[in-house]
Amino acid sequence: MAVTCVQQYSSARTRRRTPTRGRRAQEAARLRDRLRALQPPPPPTCSDTVTQGVRVTVRSRYAKPKSSPGHNYVFTYAVTIRNEGGATVQLRNRRWAICNAASGATEEIRGPGVVGEQPVLSPGEAFTYSSYCQLAAPRGSMEGSYEFVELRQGRPVRTFNVAIGRFALQADGEA
Repeated sequence: MAVTCVQQYSSARTRRRTPTRGRRAQEAARLRDRLRALQPPPPPTCSDTVTQGVRVTVRSRYAKPKSSPGHNYVFTYAVTIRNEGGATVQLRNRRWAICNAASGATEEIRGPGVVGEQPVLSPGEAFTYSSYCQLAAPRGSMEGSYEFVELRQGRPVRTFNVAIGRFALQADGEA
């Protein structure tokens, strides 16, 4: 008889806990979904910003044939810089911040010009170039700035920075 009581108690205890565990799982799932909703969405794989009359448009792509998933991910990006202002300008320097989403580490790249050039853009002119970067993770982002000078009669008049909006580096189908 004592064994029967223990078994009955055990069964009753299990029956009482089952709905509680189910409710807890549902509450946990709701909380998880709420937390996901609060996280900012990843940036798009393109950006378009205008600073002081200079528009910078960037599009990134995952270069799967050049990548080794699990070790090295290569991303290409195409940049168009368009002078929408009224003065002639010259790009002098670049600064990129490249973020690895998996580790949170950010690498900063600085240097003169872009792809070996310091283009001069008259009003209405554009300059387009392509480049690439490598990450150890399938996701990341890039953003930065260009240093420009305004030219009058070929001489620098003032220096100003142009923002490069944040854009995603996303390996298609990779976790």
